[in-house]
Amino acid sequence: MPWVVRMVLRFAPFVLLAQLYLAWRLWRSLVQLQPGWRSYRWLALPVLAWLNALPLVFLIGYALDGGYPLDNLRLIWADYLLVFPYWWGLIAAAECLPYFLLLEFGRLVFRFIPRRDPTALRRSFAVAHLVVALLVGGYVAIRIVHDTYSITLEEVTAAIYELPPELAGIRLILLGDIQVDRYTQAAKLDQAAAILNDEPGDMMLFAGDLVTDGTAFIPQGVDLLCRLHAPAGRFACMGDHDWWSGPEQIAAGLTDCGWHFLEDRHHVQVVNGRRVLVTGVTYIYSRRARRADVERLFAAAPPADLKIVLVHQPAPLVKELALKHGYHLMLAGHTHGGQVVFRPFGLPLTLSQFENRHYSGMEDYHGLPVVVTDGIGLTLAPVRYHSRAKMTRITLQGRAH
Repeated sequence: MPWVVRMVLRFAPFVLLAQLYLAWRLWRSLVQLQPGWRSYRWLALPVLAWLNALPLVFLIGYALDGGYPLDNLRLIWADYLLVFPYWWGLIAAAECLPYFLLLEFGRLVFRFIPRRDPTALRRSFAVAHLVVALLVGGYVAIRIVHDTYSITLEEVTAAIYELPPELAGIRLILLGDIQVDRYTQAAKLDQAAAILNDEPGDMMLFAGDLVTDGTAFIPQGVDLLCRLHAPAGRFACMGDHDWWSGPEQIAAGLTDCGWHFLEDRHHVQVVNGRRVLVTGVTYIYSRRARRADVERLFAAAPPADLKIVLVHQPAPLVKELALKHGYHLMLAGHTHGGQVVFRPFGLPLTLSQFENRHYSGMEDYHGLPVVVTDGIGLTLAPVRYHSRAKMTRITLQGRAH
């Protein structure tokens, strides 16, 4: 069973349960304010069926041909009728649920407060439920569109211990998780290229995942990276989806236009008269590097004034050994910045946190700067939420011990 189908089906029952509760509470609130709505409660059923049609289509499609059921529905109507409504409904339900539960708690508390008008109190809570649903539902829709289709260039400053003056101010462009597919297409890719042409860097590093799956979109992804230039060199490592799609084709395509594709190997580049080492580590699901292998790779690193680790997954093992072997900077991707980040009461919550505690931006790991870029592409969900499509530009500066 395809991974996307498996994950959607795994979460579908919980999504449906949450939406059933929310629909029941909203209907009760409407009836409280407008008793005449009582006879229209059946309207909730088709709406819930529509918002949850995608898992059913997945299940039927997989049962019929065993593949990804939307491969044969690559039409705009399929996305707008099935895919986007499902993900909007999932996110909106998850964001509404904590506030609805808080309102339920408030109703229980107010029941024990004397000299309160129960009818007025019920109407007040009914209004509160409806306002929360309208505000959250609208906000989720607007935020999805903004974060999915609008790309930003994040500016980060990395403080490097004993950085030679010749390398201070050098700008590194970190890309990751472009994941070209039927959702990440020309308009978005051209937007990324235009940003980098307007805001260039000295060195460019790609942390893997050029395409989402298959080989059909590899030429489009290679074309994008080949259009980008950096005077101090361009470097790439292997990503999970690259390995699953066409690793040899991706590596060859990038190498042919001047990229250094580093699979567990080193490259030294002279920048402003100083030696800059980039070590590419292949750490992906299908090739989880063992401690001994990473130790051996780092121990064999040639001497350099600045040592950079480029890896797809920001694995704790790689951080630990990079620090041990005297690397100055670690760059990674993989996490998509969470891609879909819920914020109940303002607290970030995303599945990426369960795999990587540090899933976005800059981290100071015992003096080793670790930068994880959010990427511009998509995986599992065809939307981003509270994790805007992003590239990262890192400016190096010296740091005294």
